[in-house]
Amino acid sequence: MLARTFFALALVMTTVAVPASAREPGPQAGAAGISALEYFPPEHLARRPGFAIAVVYVTRATPSGTFGRPPRVELQVFRVLGGTLPRDLPRERVKGLWNAPPSGIDWSGPSADTYRRTWSARPLAAPEVGRVYIALVGLDRGADGLITLEPALRELWSDAGEALWRTRIAHPRRIDD
Repeated sequence: MLARTFFALALVMTTVAVPASAREPGPQAGAAGISALEYFPPEHLARRPGFAIAVVYVTRATPSGTFGRPPRVELQVFRVLGGTLPRDLPRERVKGLWNAPPSGIDWSGPSADTYRRTWSARPLAAPEVGRVYIALVGLDRGADGLITLEPALRELWSDAGEALWRTRIAHPRRIDD
């Protein structure tokens, strides 16, 4: 009787179809979930170490880039609206990256690799030289020493826009848990 039960169970286990997604390795702990850049509004990020909201003037930019290799820019920082810049960061000739939006890839496996390559190859237009932007600046410079201009906030400067962001920084929107 016990042998028949095990045989029946083994037969069922070998005939059930397993979807391909279930056969792929699960997400790695370090890659799962969304980042702070995707969750928090820019005015909240400016209150955290490593970020600032600034008015910047684009003095140079590479002609184009991709999501995987964003355009490089050279900036002049006119003023900081929220957060603080490191003392060793110059206000003129600041070098940075015009960062791409997050990929949304928070899993691993063959399908993630294909999606990541596709995402990485997408074209990313550089900012227009001579334009002034209100931008969320990522200050955690890597080995190359470049800051990042994050897509969460990169809008053309205007008096009204600057006033709006000053208000938002002073009175940030509530984040519901």
